[in-house]
Amino acid sequence: MPTAAGGDITFEGLLMSVLKAEGGAEGVRSLLAQKQLSTQVLEPEAWQSIRGKLGVSV
Repeated sequence: MPTAAGGDITFEGLLMSVLKAEGGAEGVRSLLAQKQLSTQVLEPEAWQSIRGKLGVSV
């Protein structure tokens, strides 16, 4: 899953031996669409502001 880390960060610890980065935003979009979840996947650029809408529908 993409992160906002930007590649300039080194992570260490127990979880890093279990977790791995794989795929990209398009894969996440596809998986969410298969599950019929209307979710927006953002791909932020380093040092750029983003705006999003937060809302809950019941």
